[in-house]
Amino acid sequence: MPRRTRIRLSRWTSALWLLFVGLILAGGVASAARKEEVGSVGWVFLVLAGGIAAFHAANLFAPRGVAYYVMLEEEDRPAAAPDFDGKIRKLAKLREDGLLTEEEHARKRAEILGEKW
Repeated sequence: MPRRTRIRLSRWTSALWLLFVGLILAGGVASAARKEEVGSVGWVFLVLAGGIAAFHAANLFAPRGVAYYVMLEEEDRPAAAPDFDGKIRKLAKLREDGLLTEEEHARKRAEILGEKW
């Protein structure tokens, strides 16, 4: 079963983002308070900025923070048993193709057969 690893932004990163987005939100709210035309795009932008601010505030003030993403890692498993049949067949193919001499083939075959089963 895969192991989950939580990756999150550092608290300093979240603090800086919160400050930056907070300034943007303050400017947008001040514009709306002065009865300036914010427009529908401006309101959507303010809602998105509010969501970003909420994420970074939760990451900054929550004890465990908020995971930026979760990475699934395979657990350490013992190495698979070697494929002796495949190795021997590959070795024979190399000999048939003339890429190995008989001596090299015999030496490597003995080495493969000598491996722990």
